[in-house]
Amino acid sequence: DGLVALGNTPVRVNKWMLAVQKRLLDEGGNVAGLPASREFPRPPKPIGASEEVDKAWRKECVNIHRKNIGNASRYYSLFQCHAVATEFENEPTLYMPHQLDFRGRTYARPIGLNHFGPDAPRSLLQFSEARDGDDVLTQVAIQCATMYGHNKISFHERIEWTKDHAREIAMSARDPFNTGFWREADEPLQFLAACKAFM
Repeated sequence: DGLVALGNTPVRVNKWMLAVQKRLLDEGGNVAGLPASREFPRPPKPIGASEEVDKAWRKECVNIHRKNIGNASRYYSLFQCHAVATEFENEPTLYMPHQLDFRGRTYARPIGLNHFGPDAPRSLLQFSEARDGDDVLTQVAIQCATMYGHNKISFHERIEWTKDHAREIAMSARDPFNTGFWREADEPLQFLAACKAFM
């Protein structure tokens, strides 16, 4: 019954967040947990340097090479996620069937774009049936504080935190590209999506 309930929950692609993420990647990425969209450059080789300096340069080159390999892997995963999100961004309703593993843990069956895993894919999904009212606003306020990193305090304190930071939340939703507040969050992209929902 639980799996059926999860699979019957209608969601859709958050078009606004998809556009924000694509623009951040077009501008170079490497912000808010997104991978860089270009390789990190190797430092120039020191000419006529001592053996010790040359050894330090080689070590730095190895570190940057490893960093580029890890970044390329993260970029490819996000690229696949964006490809799926772009394919379905105009669909008003999506459903995600779920399955249990041998331990009884629940996972969404679609790979890449689902509500499990990293911050970026999770921020690209929203409920397709919009609701309004004080209770909904309260839940979004709690989500804002939780995604910012205040997940150890009471719900009342989270709501108060969101009220106290309403100006920064509004600025983040209005102009995410020139506002730094949302980038400081523990889960910056999910926090930004919550900022937009809160407004």
